[in-house]
Amino acid sequence: MRSTLGGIVMSLSYEQIRAFVTVAETGSFSAAARTLGRDRSTLSQVIANLEIDLGYGLFERSAKFPVLTRDGHALLAHAKNLAEYTSSFESLSASIGEGIESELTIVHCDLIPKELITLSVQAIRSKFPDTNIHWLHRSRQEIIAELEAGEADLGLGVSFKGKAISRMQYIHLANLHFIPVVGAGHPLVKVSETEKVGITQLRGVRQLVPEDCITADMQSSVVLSPHYQRIENMSVLKALLEIHEGWALLPKGLVHDDLIAGSLVRLNIKELNQAVCFPISLWSFKSKNPTPVRQSLIESICETINRLVEKYQQV
Repeated sequence: MRSTLGGIVMSLSYEQIRAFVTVAETGSFSAAARTLGRDRSTLSQVIANLEIDLGYGLFERSAKFPVLTRDGHALLAHAKNLAEYTSSFESLSASIGEGIESELTIVHCDLIPKELITLSVQAIRSKFPDTNIHWLHRSRQEIIAELEAGEADLGLGVSFKGKAISRMQYIHLANLHFIPVVGAGHPLVKVSETEKVGITQLRGVRQLVPEDCITADMQSSVVLSPHYQRIENMSVLKALLEIHEGWALLPKGLVHDDLIAGSLVRLNIKELNQAVCFPISLWSFKSKNPTPVRQSLIESICETINRLVEKYQQV
């Protein structure tokens, strides 16, 4: 690192910055030396050399323990940031040297349970603390396009109607079970409590349909009412359900917590003798070579979905 003071160019080392921050935080040269695994006298000399380079003192040494000077206080916050960036740089540099990816991009549809994402990341984060994992919402067509273009590493979504010969490879994760739901207090709830609701009744009520169902060519199976609204954002769709804007056919995994909390209610449908299911898969490009984070994330997603399937069977 190079800095200029009064026209004089100084070279500050990471060692000096770390030493300064550690002494300031521990309040003692001895404690700082133990923290850094250095000899006390050597550490004191590092600080002294830094003060010489700067041209002013950072610590008052007249008392038993070093006390930051006004100039030292002024520099401390900046020094902490610099030390943090340096540590992050070294950690990331070491990871890259070991073949660990610095970043990973996963494209997914909005029908995927959010817990599948959060729990899968949580399971590998301690092992790969420096890898940035991007989770981007895309339509089915966009998922395919970005995987083929090499812009994404993995794709999560409803299984595609692909060609017989495809450059994609996939892992079948589970079947998404769709169930009919409405907001608590909706008129259909009272009907459902005394008798099963008929398809004819549902067709007369506005249906809220996730946009991802439309882009995945699922509308013939999930759109039951001629009065339907396409909603792109799942949070918005749920909020509309809660104000009784309509009813919806949604994956269990997306409404599990809402059903438990009582904000949404599952409807009993006469003609629905078997569950409406669609397979979800984890997609990747065949030419992609296995890499540490990518492979660990794939394994984590597969393990997590198995646990979630058992959980979602409760509703």
